[in-house]
Amino acid sequence: MKKHNRQFLYSGLIRLHILHHAAREPFFGSWMMEELEEHGYRIGPGTLYPLLHGLEKKGFVTSFEK
Repeated sequence: MKKHNRQFLYSGLIRLHILHHAAREPFFGSWMMEELEEHGYRIGPGTLYPLLHGLEKKGFVTSFEK
């Protein structure tokens, strides 16, 4: 599988994992990084937060400050 296709699939799986948890309960980004790592996804804040902002921009998730 080409690197581009692998990255596309990988990011899609991460998005699905995030949406799964977002549908169940609110979460913090730091918790999500730990959750993803438990499932073998190594993702840092420089990748996670833009991904979350993109999901929010498309209306899939909503953010709030606490």
